[in-house]
Amino acid sequence: MIQKSSETLKEVVERYNDDPVGWHVTVGRDKKGRSVVIFHKGTTVWHVKTHHVTPYHAISVGGSAKSRKPPGGGSTLTFGWRPLSSSLMKRIRQDVERGGTVSSDVIQEISSIEPRPLDDLREGVLQGPFSFADNPVHAISKRQKRLDAMLSSELDKLVFKQEGSTYG
Repeated sequence: MIQKSSETLKEVVERYNDDPVGWHVTVGRDKKGRSVVIFHKGTTVWHVKTHHVTPYHAISVGGSAKSRKPPGGGSTLTFGWRPLSSSLMKRIRQDVERGGTVSSDVIQEISSIEPRPLDDLREGVLQGPFSFADNPVHAISKRQKRLDAMLSSELDKLVFKQEGSTYG
């Protein structure tokens, strides 16, 4: 089902808050250069596709699809919002100041923290990780590819309606 991207994102946030463990997020661009964000949880995939008209204006659509099995591959570290202690935030800052990256032992410590619902978090929060892919749609199921095609078609219509035809 195609819907406003805001409705898709609202559904993702509600589902995440109900069960914040086991999420994966992949971001990238499709063949037309549009931004794509794919959220995976179990056998459900939420898909948001965005056409950037200008740096200040975007048109986007979203939707979800089921698959028979969870997507394979990708990172074993799951996406989520994780609370960080002040000592861990200090170690992250020291690592970045020292070498520009976070050390593997700090990443290991962060990965051991269970993701939490957004309502449980106050300050000192880390969001991620995200997987990046040139074309994040290439490794999804047939149903999800149909959803991607429907989102592209709907986005084409919205962009055409907004921008008009460039052909005279």
